[in-house]
Amino acid sequence: MMSTKNNTQQGAETGTKNEDDLISELLRHADKREAAPEHVKNRVKHQLKVHWQEKNKQRNKQNNWLFFVSFASAMSFAMIMLFNGQLFKTESNMTYVYLERIQGQVKASDLIQDNIIDHRSKMLISGTMIETLSDGYATLSLKTGGNLRLNHNSQLIVNENNEFTLSFGTVYFDSGVSNSKKTAITIHTLHGNIQDIGTQFAVTSNKDEFQISVREGLIELNNKQGKHSLEAGYQLVSESEGIFEKSELSPQDIQWAWVTKTGPKFELEGKNLYQFLTWISREHGLELVFLENYVKQLSKLITLHGDIKKLSLQQALVTIFSTTELKYQIVENQLQVFK
Repeated sequence: MMSTKNNTQQGAETGTKNEDDLISELLRHADKREAAPEHVKNRVKHQLKVHWQEKNKQRNKQNNWLFFVSFASAMSFAMIMLFNGQLFKTESNMTYVYLERIQGQVKASDLIQDNIIDHRSKMLISGTMIETLSDGYATLSLKTGGNLRLNHNSQLIVNENNEFTLSFGTVYFDSGVSNSKKTAITIHTLHGNIQDIGTQFAVTSNKDEFQISVREGLIELNNKQGKHSLEAGYQLVSESEGIFEKSELSPQDIQWAWVTKTGPKFELEGKNLYQFLTWISREHGLELVFLENYVKQLSKLITLHGDIKKLSLQQALVTIFSTTELKYQIVENQLQVFK
């Protein structure tokens, strides 16, 4: 048994030695590994660099896309807020006061380049300033009814809620014929505030000058001295601070002449005779009187055609009545119509 064990151990040792010798022999015969050629190294480096750059590009694209999406979302939100803000601001600044007509040189704030107004009707926002120069006139129409007319060398600021500020010069207001849309207006001046009560009136306000003239209806002046009313056919002229002189003023007085020049043009085509007579009598401060009631009804049945925009009062009346069986005459302050 002992002999067998020793033989086995000796065989194992011999096997291990033989393996070690084999490995040593193999290593002895193995050649030393040569270094990679330089061009191979450079090619590998270049490929690694390209691979690294592409990976960076992909990461940057992902980051840029995420940034773009975040930025776009933020900008969309900002634009929505800005749009809503501008929309709210625009709506809150709407006055429904329109630039209807101008003559000569007229300026306005924040409308078009060089502040020179074109001849197209446009709504004026709150805060717009209209100024006429030495040869200028301007006419504003109100959606609530009536119109404002600005004389030479005058400046008017359009406020909200049918309120206006006359910085200097002269403005005329005509509340119009129809009662369906009438809303009182207020004109602010250095010398007080004037409110109409269904009227035609003019206000002149400068540093040392203040005058109110009423052609039709009634106005109310509110200043430091309290409230004052003034009816048609009269004017108030300020002699000094808070002291006025009241005097009569005919609806056909020469001082109303500029008002007629600046009034909105009457579109005659398709209108009836009654509409024309109502308009022309108001424009010239005349009381329209039908001497017989049936004549008034007949005037509503007569349809007119043509254009009278360049005709004077007398020319327009002669032209229109020459096409009808009716007649007219002007007696004092009345335009009388009869058959």
